[in-house]
Amino acid sequence: MSASLPILSASRLRVAFGTFLAVNDFSADFEHGRRYALIGPNGAGKTTLLNALSGRQRVTSGCVQLSGEDITHLPAHRRLTAGIGRSFQIVNIFFGLTVFENLCLAVQGARYGGRQPWTRLAAGDREVQQAAQELAEQVGLQSMCNALASTLSHGDQRALELALALASNPRVLLLDEPLAGVGHGRIAETLRLIEGASHGRTVLMVEHNIEAVMNFAEEILVLEAGALLARGTPDQIRSDSKVRRAYLGD
Repeated sequence: MSASLPILSASRLRVAFGTFLAVNDFSADFEHGRRYALIGPNGAGKTTLLNALSGRQRVTSGCVQLSGEDITHLPAHRRLTAGIGRSFQIVNIFFGLTVFENLCLAVQGARYGGRQPWTRLAAGDREVQQAAQELAEQVGLQSMCNALASTLSHGDQRALELALALASNPRVLLLDEPLAGVGHGRIAETLRLIEGASHGRTVLMVEHNIEAVMNFAEEILVLEAGALLARGTPDQIRSDSKVRRAYLGD
């Protein structure tokens, strides 16, 4: 596969719910190893677009490619193994399991595609457990491995969800409002975790915290009414009159 190909590409994507177009002829290429942010007013179609890219929402028309391969009709679990990781607006973890059990389950699912039962871990899968430990260290949860996920602070739950998204070692990481509910004092720390996790990966982050977006993203895409309104560097987006009128304000 040519190195010049974008890692992820969307071409004229449409997602319709009846007569309502949630995503309207969206086209964009995303390059390997770059950090992108997707912003726009509530109801602009940002989460629907992430769902379409990750396979959780069937598209009405258009095409999604990963490294030049058409994945438009692949289900979400196939896109996961192909290299697309995903986090969600609402924390999506197993609250009744420990941090370590969450991570082991994610690693096992990524490696075996659900073909091995959870009881395999009881027999001691050292490779899975080692990978889970490394994930915990990567997001700063190594001292909390035995804690129930339900007892973690919201910021630590977000860190755990990030680790779960990294379990498949994705080439593309789609993050849906990873700072939602994170206390102001932990925003910078959470951004540092995301920046560390994004090394060597393409990241597309949906986020309403504009200050965080401007500090994180190398390129920003602005969505309005399901369509791409503008795209550019943080400075270009900050000074774009169309974006200010639609979203940022004065």
